[in-house]
Amino acid sequence: MAWGIDPRPLRIPAFRRLWLSSAGTAFGASFTAVGIPLQIYELTGSSAYVGLSALAALGPLTVAALWGGALADAVDRRRLLLVTGGAMAAVGAALWLTAGADSLASLFVLLGLLQGCYGANHTARGSTVPRLVPGPLLPAANALDSTVRWLGPVLGPLLAGALLSVASVTALYAVNTLILTWY
Repeated sequence: MAWGIDPRPLRIPAFRRLWLSSAGTAFGASFTAVGIPLQIYELTGSSAYVGLSALAALGPLTVAALWGGALADAVDRRRLLLVTGGAMAAVGAALWLTAGADSLASLFVLLGLLQGCYGANHTARGSTVPRLVPGPLLPAANALDSTVRWLGPVLGPLLAGALLSVASVTALYAVNTLILTWY
């Protein structure tokens, strides 16, 4: 019995690009998941508004994830990933550029847009892996993919908290934007 994850699928360039962009998306999403509620609390001093931000994120995320699966079946998945990834980078840039503004409404709108794009992107990613990797390597590819998808939301907030100890929420948005535009 072997221990560890089989890295052979990473030798396939298309899967390697998808895997690296999944890591960037997972970490970037975690940075904004820490930054937006913190910024909302700093603006309002209200935990209730922070809770409302979760509702503002849930609707677009759910709808986009459901429709993103159908859309991924109807259009070119690569193009869908590029469009939704680019849109997430654009929203990240808008958050970065407006981080000093006192507009709660714009934060809620940007949060909804970001979560909508993330929902469609995340769904398309999951359905893309089997198309990139031959059958015998699919279990290893799924293990690699799920590892990065689940470690990002665990390690991302940890890194965001460490960054917040020396920088502001603006830095979180900047790092998120740079990560999303890197791939």
